[in-house]
Amino acid sequence: MRKAITFIILCVLTLSCSQNNGHIGPIFGSWSLIEMTSGGHALEIAGNGTVFGFQDEVVQITHILNSYGDFTKNFGNFKIEGTILTLQFEAGLSGDEGYQYTAPYWMHFPEDGTPIRLDIKEIGAKTMIWEYVATNGITYNYKFKKTW
Repeated sequence: MRKAITFIILCVLTLSCSQNNGHIGPIFGSWSLIEMTSGGHALEIAGNGTVFGFQDEVVQITHILNSYGDFTKNFGNFKIEGTILTLQFEAGLSGDEGYQYTAPYWMHFPEDGTPIRLDIKEIGAKTMIWEYVATNGITYNYKFKKTW
């Protein structure tokens, strides 16, 4: 009986902690970048992968640097209005242990702290596609696969 009560308490705590301030819609969770293109041409995804995590109003971007498990983490804020996703990062702000508060440069985002506006072209249960038009007029497309 004691084990059953402990199990129930752990389940309740786990579920309540996973969605801080409620579920934020289909973007909630973790998304792995699987394809990046510009002008119809595939671009190399730097390192061993990039994972975006969305919860509440915070975005965490984990950039896996190599097969040894080294990584950096970028943190910012986001909001969604219709099909527009806006990411906001601080310019030039870094923290300890590889944590950054700047935009991920390897995705061709500006690093000057200006808001990054992306058009959500598709969002489903397992895939998401964004389009970003840089200030120089170059268009980038990002395809993600939901990991949880």
